[in-house]
Amino acid sequence: MFVLSVKNSRKVDEIAFNDYKFQSSLLMENAGRSVVDAIENSFGEVEDTDIVVISGKGNNGGDGMVTARHLYNRGANVTLFLLTSPSKLKGDPRINYKILKNYNIEIIKILKVNDIKKLSQYLNNADMVVDAIFGTGFKGIVSGFYEKIIKDINDKSKFTVSIDIPSGINGDIINPEGEHIFADLTVSLANLKPAHVLPPSEEYCGEVFIGDIGIPQEIVEKNSLFKMIDEEDFMELLLDRELDTHKGTYGHTVIIGGSRDKSGAVALAAKAALRVGAGLVSVAVPESIIDRISSNTPEIMYFPLKEKNGLISSENEEALLKFLKDKSSIVIGPGMGVSPELKRLILNLINKTDLPVVIDADALNNLGEGIKDIRKENIVLTPHPGEFERISGIDKSEIKKNRWIKGIEFAEKNGFNLILKGYKTLIGFGKTKEFFVNPTGNPGMATGGTGDVLSGILGGLLSSNDSLIGFKAKILGGVFIHSLAADLAVNRIGDQSLIASDIIDYLPVAFDYLKTGGEEEFEEDDY
Repeated sequence: MFVLSVKNSRKVDEIAFNDYKFQSSLLMENAGRSVVDAIENSFGEVEDTDIVVISGKGNNGGDGMVTARHLYNRGANVTLFLLTSPSKLKGDPRINYKILKNYNIEIIKILKVNDIKKLSQYLNNADMVVDAIFGTGFKGIVSGFYEKIIKDINDKSKFTVSIDIPSGINGDIINPEGEHIFADLTVSLANLKPAHVLPPSEEYCGEVFIGDIGIPQEIVEKNSLFKMIDEEDFMELLLDRELDTHKGTYGHTVIIGGSRDKSGAVALAAKAALRVGAGLVSVAVPESIIDRISSNTPEIMYFPLKEKNGLISSENEEALLKFLKDKSSIVIGPGMGVSPELKRLILNLINKTDLPVVIDADALNNLGEGIKDIRKENIVLTPHPGEFERISGIDKSEIKKNRWIKGIEFAEKNGFNLILKGYKTLIGFGKTKEFFVNPTGNPGMATGGTGDVLSGILGGLLSSNDSLIGFKAKILGGVFIHSLAADLAVNRIGDQSLIASDIIDYLPVAFDYLKTGGEEEFEEDDY
């Protein structure tokens, strides 16, 4: 599913008109029909139901008029409330108003606050309300006349359907201000907008259905802001392995990190790398913590490092570079700690190796805004919002408003491969200007170590030498499968009890779930 900004959504309409010779009246007709199809898909057949349609003066209101006509044709008892004088209607809404007057549909005009009483009476008896007041381009805060109408709908409607977006919400704004519709179903026309899929505005849209109005998909894709990841984006990861392979085929991942007080992060990352199929996994850690890690996973190999004040010493640089020469991928940062000496070591290791590198946790904290000096194409940054603030220099209040847009701008400006973690994680490939949002995940992941598991998954997938699996598929698949494993685990144990190692345990379940199309049942005792 592709997500477009409001500006680019309008651009798509213009391309459809100018290049494909679509008539706007045809698109409006298709819009109304698609809304009714979505209603019957979600609500059920509309025959003999009492439905109130509320139309504003713009194209969204015109879509509402077409919807009213198709609802009537399918047997519904329809009343249309028009929130403007008919003389002010223009273009396609005016045409559809004239058509609608010939139907046995009651049209009631609401032009002032006192008229709202009429609407209230109908709302009390209606089975459904169709909101066609404003469209995705709404700006500002609802007030006065419209505010009272929207409050009345929210108070009295049994089932609310919004055309394109709940009125009062701008398609680009994910933190709407003021009064707005709380929809049970939103039918987004032709494509999704950010407010349909990102929190908190997604919660106000209810079930979201994409209405096909006939616009070619290639126009939508070309003008998208980002895409929601699905299995098609990483299908290569789900192919069965060839019989004639060995551990070298799947590479050797090295996890560099750990400190005297933090050994668990490296252990989680290493075990996750093994679980997603890395042929070999080594951890390069302070010598003093090897015993703690080795008791957890016997399959891990070790490269002991000299330490200083409990942290990895920069004296290890030459030995590490030599060790990394024949390896396949690097994860650097989990549990590492922060010091000026570590910052120099991290920069030198990254700049002096050609291997793909996942930069996470304390590696990000050590580098800070200095990360902008790294210009390698095969590195992946995996910050959470706090770490993103440190590497981007963007104030946390701005990130909180819309971390997706800030992440896109940062990745695009610097050419980075970025995974900006959180609910609906953003994945950006800045060099190619391709951006994705991950639909999987749950609140149970808000616990220590889940980021280390993701880093290990990415490192393990990046180590594979299988030529059929591309860099982008490894990144997108890693993020998706990590969160899917958490979702499957939560189905068994609940989000309150989820811990990071549960996600590792459910990685095999996630792979099987994807390979079987989610149809196979898994018994708890099987894993």
